[in-house]
Amino acid sequence: MAIRTHTFTVEFGSTHVETVQSATGLHITDALSGEQPSALPGEITIIRGIDQSTAFTDWLRQGFKFHKQNITIVITDTTKKDQKRVNLTSAWVSSWSSPAQGSTSTSAAAETLTLTYDSASVE
Repeated sequence: MAIRTHTFTVEFGSTHVETVQSATGLHITDALSGEQPSALPGEITIIRGIDQSTAFTDWLRQGFKFHKQNITIVITDTTKKDQKRVNLTSAWVSSWSSPAQGSTSTSAAAETLTLTYDSASVE
């Protein structure tokens, strides 16, 4: 069994919404200067347990691209101290994949969401 060293949480504005299993695919570059103050539009993939947070689930149910939300993904260490904060501006759910089907699975059901955002910054 692997020991978890970091946790990924999602915030809407300043409100903690839920802890997710993973957040991957974020690449930030500034095309003009090569620095990282903000990013052009991009995508990030989040894997989360189904029905972990009613706020997140309600946002998902509002439909693709119809309700943009400013989101922060917070990466914390084992003491729950913030290590990085990734701010996504005007993010929306651009794709969703259902949990794997099967009654014999011993793992918790998880859904995969791709969020598309207008810009990103890292604190």
